[in-house]
Amino acid sequence: MGVEQHTLTHNGTPDTNAVVKTVLFSDVVASTRMASSHGDAAWLQLVDRHTRAVCAIVGTHGGELAGFLGDGFMVLFDDPAEAVVCALKIGEAARVQDLFGIRIGLDHGPVIPYRRHWYVGMTIHVAARLSDRCRSGEVLLSDRCYAAAKERTAVPAVVSTTTSIRGLDRPITVHAIRRDRRR
Repeated sequence: MGVEQHTLTHNGTPDTNAVVKTVLFSDVVASTRMASSHGDAAWLQLVDRHTRAVCAIVGTHGGELAGFLGDGFMVLFDDPAEAVVCALKIGEAARVQDLFGIRIGLDHGPVIPYRRHWYVGMTIHVAARLSDRCRSGEVLLSDRCYAAAKERTAVPAVVSTTTSIRGLDRPITVHAIRRDRRR
């Protein structure tokens, strides 16, 4: 199945508890190498600076921090335009602080709430896979996220392409916003 069928149904039955969100996944590029070269204590200081900046930015854009992954975040938004603006500001904060390269993937679609602040659904998987595919300084939007965001705000110039996503049986259209080539 393609991403559209996965996110709307399970075994042909609509997911009745699903809510529509924009999911942002961020990741630090080459974090294992940097942690190894800096040592745990110094790495913690860098991650802490980044975490404080991300939390402040997310808070000003109405995001819900739904997961911390060592050096990355999963954030959910009701407004896809705010999610895109937030992603760009997170990348800019990392550049200004000169900490490290960041890559961010976003998808927009149904997720199912599970316990407090946990969510499941293909929208989350796609956002995570898009983050994995990014270059340093890149924000990669699914076509659904791009379409939803551009209805509400001007989205910066993008490079559009079709790509395969692990776990999906057909390629999807993605839109890249590139700011920084650092690796």
